[in-house]
Amino acid sequence: MGLIKLDSEIKGECGSSYIPFGYADPFTLDNPPSDNKAQFISVKPTVFTEASLDKNKAKPAQFQVLGEDARPVSNLNGFYYIFVNGYLWREIAAVDNGCLSEVDLATEFGKNERSYSGLVTQTILLPKKTNGLNCEPGSLSNPTVQVAFSIAQWSWQYIVSLGGLYKDDPRQKSANATAPTHVEDQGLADSLRNARCQQIDLAVAEREGQITIHDPGGIALSLLNKCQMIFLQLQLENKKLTDKKHYDSGVLAYQAMLNDDLHEKVMRDHYIFPHRTSMTPIKTKKEGYADLSSGAKFLRSGAKHLDKEYLEQYLSNDKLEKYLKELPIAQKEFVDFLQDLNNDSPLISKQSDYIGLAPVMNDWVAFENVDYLFGFNFITNVLNMLSIDDVSTGVFRPWKEKLPAEIERKNNINKATSAIESFLKATFEQGNWLSDCFMIPEGHFDINQPGSVVLNKLPEEKNNGEAKFRFEEFKRIHKKLIEEKQEQDSLLANKGLKEFFGKAKDAVGYLTGAWGRVASQYQNGVLKPHTVKIRNLMVSYNKALGISDFADIHVKQAGAVLGDNPSVIGITNYKRTQNNRQQRRAMLRESVKNPPPNAVTIYDSKENVIASEDPKAFGSNKGYFNPKNWTDYHDLIGRYDSIEGELVVVPKAHLYARAYDNPDFKLGAVETVKLKGVRVLEHNLPMVMLAFEIFNANEMIKKFKAGGNVDAKFLADSLNVIFSLATLSVEAASFKISRLSSFLKTEIDLIIKSVQVTKIIGAVGLALTLAITVLDVYKSTQKNDRDAAFFHALSGAVAIAGFIYLGAALFTTPLGWAIIAVGLIIAIIATLVTDNNLETWTKNGPFAKDADDRCTDSYKKWHTQPKECYAALVGTLMNPNVTLGVNKLTDTHCQLIIDIDTPNFALGQSEVFVQVYQIEDEGVLHFEQEFRYDHENWQITQKENTESGAITGFKYTIPILSMWPKHFEVDWEVKVQYRLDKNVTLPYVDIDERNEWEDSEVPDKAWIIKEIEYA
Repeated sequence: MGLIKLDSEIKGECGSSYIPFGYADPFTLDNPPSDNKAQFISVKPTVFTEASLDKNKAKPAQFQVLGEDARPVSNLNGFYYIFVNGYLWREIAAVDNGCLSEVDLATEFGKNERSYSGLVTQTILLPKKTNGLNCEPGSLSNPTVQVAFSIAQWSWQYIVSLGGLYKDDPRQKSANATAPTHVEDQGLADSLRNARCQQIDLAVAEREGQITIHDPGGIALSLLNKCQMIFLQLQLENKKLTDKKHYDSGVLAYQAMLNDDLHEKVMRDHYIFPHRTSMTPIKTKKEGYADLSSGAKFLRSGAKHLDKEYLEQYLSNDKLEKYLKELPIAQKEFVDFLQDLNNDSPLISKQSDYIGLAPVMNDWVAFENVDYLFGFNFITNVLNMLSIDDVSTGVFRPWKEKLPAEIERKNNINKATSAIESFLKATFEQGNWLSDCFMIPEGHFDINQPGSVVLNKLPEEKNNGEAKFRFEEFKRIHKKLIEEKQEQDSLLANKGLKEFFGKAKDAVGYLTGAWGRVASQYQNGVLKPHTVKIRNLMVSYNKALGISDFADIHVKQAGAVLGDNPSVIGITNYKRTQNNRQQRRAMLRESVKNPPPNAVTIYDSKENVIASEDPKAFGSNKGYFNPKNWTDYHDLIGRYDSIEGELVVVPKAHLYARAYDNPDFKLGAVETVKLKGVRVLEHNLPMVMLAFEIFNANEMIKKFKAGGNVDAKFLADSLNVIFSLATLSVEAASFKISRLSSFLKTEIDLIIKSVQVTKIIGAVGLALTLAITVLDVYKSTQKNDRDAAFFHALSGAVAIAGFIYLGAALFTTPLGWAIIAVGLIIAIIATLVTDNNLETWTKNGPFAKDADDRCTDSYKKWHTQPKECYAALVGTLMNPNVTLGVNKLTDTHCQLIIDIDTPNFALGQSEVFVQVYQIEDEGVLHFEQEFRYDHENWQITQKENTESGAITGFKYTIPILSMWPKHFEVDWEVKVQYRLDKNVTLPYVDIDERNEWEDSEVPDKAWIIKEIEYA
């Protein structure tokens, strides 16, 4: 009797599943079979879910993608593929709660998107002994069973590449059999399948009742997601800090007044006389501050009133510290897995055969239609994670630097960096799955020509599982996406990947940007020899699209014009903006070559003309770009640009680069060209934090040199001092000069009665001193400056006593003189102990040592308006320094030189306003004549930091015709205002005073005013 074919139709909730089970010998009831019969075992499948590959931690498949509503987009967790004797036997979907459901290959044959319909179970039936299952029928045999798990459903072409269905499998006779059915290269199929699938030890599986399957793709995505979530949570916690009212003020205060350099102490030579009769001092050592400059002293005067512990607590976040600690550890774990380093250690209680990430990438690059691009999106995410360094986190916590926990964290960062560099180096030098699957072979396209010119013609393209870059598929997909301008969900087999990785149609743009970020991060390290390769790769990706808007990007070998083989570049040109930029450059070149009449001419620090402005239209000075001071945020590792319609590489250092950037240029919405070459991981630091990287605090603080505006209080103080000194002088002289003594006794007839001169002097002094003392005490009290208030009151009381005695005495005496002198001495002490502006801020600001004094009373506005608090501190630390000079050229010509230091000037954002007035005085019988100079023929030279290229200030040179009459006295008044950004204008004026101004009024107090006389 012949063999009987065993096929089974298993009914499920949504349909039936047809499964072949091989052959069996027929038998009768009178002649039952022996023990030698077909056997199947039931096992529960689990997968490794983390990188340690410990079987004790294996779980049922759990990989669900959440949609925008935070709910799973489907109940699929992946797919098990069971091969028997080298051919696919079953495809089983892993669904919710560890359950499994059969994919009916009879009805789903040939499809890339195959639905499950079988009965839901928690176990899989595997053949242990069969006859003719995926082989020629004959006698019973032990089959070879191989199992693979994939979080994504394989394409049908890939299934065929790994062996496909057996030639006699009845399921391939389905009406859907329009796809390839038989593998062309059996040897390649065996090699690919053996690398991708695990061979199951059926005896062990039967004994344990389960099988544990590798899931490298799921683990990689899990580790990637872990890194991303840590970074996201880190950014979220950091944002909680940066959103605090006084975060910017706290950062600036800490950097300015609590940095280690400012408070560094050294041992200095110190000399003492051991005895009061000693003639020779003894040299000893005494601890003192390393920086004794006036600026450092000024900063330390404010630091002593700050509550350092509270400020550090204010700028700290425990959860942030947790994520900062976890990030480098997670990065290293992720990169180690990418390099398959988990296979290096002996496998104990682990699966006996290791499946690396490389075979899984074969799954992904064998996808069809739009799914093919998701592998590239995965690489984008990988590269972005590799480019995250400690600076990218944007956190501010310098007080942690020397703590043991921070030192350990830095060591972990170094380990992660070392692992990343090793992976990148291997990618370019030895080759790995990243270079094999997702990088275009070097030299494939002619990158020096527009269009997709192929240099190395490849054989006919086949999706045979070899993980070769499929240019035709790549081109076909993108053309379809561009034409339809949207993604067709119907083309997607793995819709969950769309939610996980984002839209596929932007894959190339994001990937190009990701490579640029990695190259930028490591261009001075392991990638330095490979920057040209990365440049070519970035260009080649766009040529591979086969779309003219992209493929026309190329590298023009400009030779001597643009430098030999410029290697440090990046893609920043967008077709939609090239005409715009050309017009800007043309206008700039025209203005320099053909300046308007009497133009305002702008020079760089090397006296090269970089711009010319119409004097009638010239207003504020926002600075002018040049290659040194302009940061192009679309730069990655250099730039492309268009010259007369030709796309070329332009090195930053080349002279041509002076004229093609514009600080006002902002990238608009990307339309047909979707090159997303932007650095997304900015430092996220407050703008002022960069100030102390550019300028030393001692250079910025020029309080004792800059001077200030003269106000009424200053005049009153001066009058009081002069009057007191005059009174003392008169009293002292009266001892020697009898006529003066007699004059002081003289009575003068007033309206009411006659009063002695000495009493009039005393009364005037009494009134003046009383008024000024009350004002000083009031202001000191308002500023919470109690010691100054005390000494002002004391000096006032003594001075008042002196003037009362002087007025009451019939004749001046040494006692009156002494009392007034003591009052002056105390007044000087009061002036010395009066808080400077920085001390006033620290005593009354949000981080004052006394918690009760933080933003209270007249400073309560700093609590409700934190920007004002910040502006007040910036105004104290960063006021511009202005110096004037006159350069006499001839008897009739001279130049007024205005030199302005602008701390933390931000190109295109900060601006300087300068007004110049000439004041002419013909003599006492005439009124002064004042007129404002226009901007004709002004010359402005930018001062730039030699290392960073940052603008540090400006020198204005104003030509003047000195042809006034010789008896004229001529001087110039210069007004300067520095707008640091939209929130801070210097010199800073309190908001209460600003609110009293009339509309559009800008009083003198809002300007730094300097005068210089023509001598």
